[in-house]
Amino acid sequence: MLLNDTIGNSVDVQTPGFPVDLVFAAAPCLGTSAATNANHIRNSWGWGRPEGGGVEQGSFSLLSDSRTADPSEHAASISSTRIVNALRYESSVVTTCAEASAHDFDSTGFSLRTEAKDGSTQGVFYLALGFTDGFNSALSIYDTPVGTGASSFGNIAFTPQASIAIASILVSEAVDESNASAVAVGVADDDLNLFSTANCLDDDLVSTPPSTAQSKVDSTFLDVVNDACADEYQISVTGFSSGQVDINQSLAPSNVFKILMVSLSASGVAPAARRMVGPIIFQ
Repeated sequence: MLLNDTIGNSVDVQTPGFPVDLVFAAAPCLGTSAATNANHIRNSWGWGRPEGGGVEQGSFSLLSDSRTADPSEHAASISSTRIVNALRYESSVVTTCAEASAHDFDSTGFSLRTEAKDGSTQGVFYLALGFTDGFNSALSIYDTPVGTGASSFGNIAFTPQASIAIASILVSEAVDESNASAVAVGVADDDLNLFSTANCLDDDLVSTPPSTAQSKVDSTFLDVVNDACADEYQISVTGFSSGQVDINQSLAPSNVFKILMVSLSASGVAPAARRMVGPIIFQ
């Protein structure tokens, strides 16, 4: 389906055909810079859910301008008001490919409203989930704890049974720049099955290949690398209790960073999930 260029216009996503309780969205902002013929990393990941007559949503964007003649430029951004926040980053300037917010969750789907967009065609891929009674979800943005040891991610209106998080060396909810592209994704359930994957590209040397590139997996919740592709902070989940995810930070970060996390639970019988995966095209 297509979204036009008019800011404020919406597309009604009725393809699911069932009440949608949670949407995962991914949006690439593709392109090259004609001046430098550079390749770029431009990805946005987001979640949205109906909540109290409104919508709770958020997204994480990772941007990279990998030029060959001088140091690469990288940035990351978290939005607490957009399910899609697809940005581009070239020559130290951040511009918008597409921003969209989710709204009007109803019996057969939801809507996406264009909040900002350039003239290019951008695709949005989504996973829509519908559950039976007893399903809960919460979307939160947390700061990393100060120091090592036991702590928690709280203010959740139920006892979580699973959590998914995405994090980077991002200092604030605004765009934060570094000389390396680094991002981590982690999952945990109430059986304490933990998994984290991370990657990093540190190419701050002039006219040379990247000095360090790394991809890694760990049996922990979050293992986030820094702008030198070294471990910056490590967080394990130790349990789920009323209103919070209990954690232990074994390696403390050098600064306070942001973590975007969605928590899930099902009371009583496990939920019967219906799934619909499909593309939405911004044009």
